[in-house]
Amino acid sequence: MLVIVQALLLSLASLLLKRMGAMSTAVIGGILTSIWRVGFFPFSLIFAVIYGLMIDGFFYIFKVKNSS
Repeated sequence: MLVIVQALLLSLASLLLKRMGAMSTAVIGGILTSIWRVGFFPFSLIFAVIYGLMIDGFFYIFKVKNSS
């Protein structure tokens, strides 16, 4: 269930922040998750970066544009 919420928030960030919006939001989320669970620091940060890049990549591939 959390993945749906995270995908929605990263998609909104990608629309609002234009270039690399989902990745920058995912990095912040990954850092906050790393503070919460220190033992999983590299895994949560790497997963967050890959997930943000994947969403930004799909936005680029499908040529998604926001309305002004």
